Amino acid sequence: MHKASPLFLVFLAALLFAGVALPRVASAQPRGNIGANGIHGVRIEVHGTLGYYQALGAGMRVDIPLLPEGFTDKLDDEFALSVGGDFTALSWRDRNYAGVPGYGRGWGQWYGDWSIWTVATANWNLYLGEKISVFPELGLTVSIHDCWDRNGRDDVCVTAAPVGGVGFRYHFAPPRVAFVARINWPVGLQVGLTF
Repeated sequence: MHKASPLFLVFLAALLFAGVALPRVASAQPRGNIGANGIHGVRIEVHGTLGYYQALGAGMRVDIPLLPEGFTDKLDDEFALSVGGDFTALSWRDRNYAGVPGYGRGWGQWYGDWSIWTVATANWNLYLGEKISVFPELGLTVSIHDCWDRNGRDDVCVTAAPVGGVGFRYHFAPPRVAFVARINWPVGLQVGLTF
């Protein structure tokens, strides 16, 4: 029987939370309520990252509003460019490769040692009342990471890939601070604070 990965379980928990919480906020608020959500202009985000293959790391983003008034007067929305990056250390736990040179043997042993993800995405932020905002994102990532060449020698690789994901923010009483959680491919789950 296949054992579910921790990231998959976190993703399912986030979907369950969204399914319970979001119907209570029936629809996005009409234009004009954007003043109540507290975050205007450029936002800075710091977060921890749980990537695929048990990768752990941290990163930051800067959100720059391109259309602060959004696309329509019927929704409280905003269109923003989000740029930043993450540093992760890749831990590999696949027992099939135990004893094979270059592969770790359990938690704490490094496969690939490290990766740096630079990310640029377009985010469509929808404000659902004064406390919650949700956003889909699409963009591009360039990853620089440790790898092995065909002869088994340590090397550095560069990979470009599309990014797609979804996230939400819970806005606290101090106007500029919000909890943020996002899951995207290929970086992973990111949880942190926006200022």
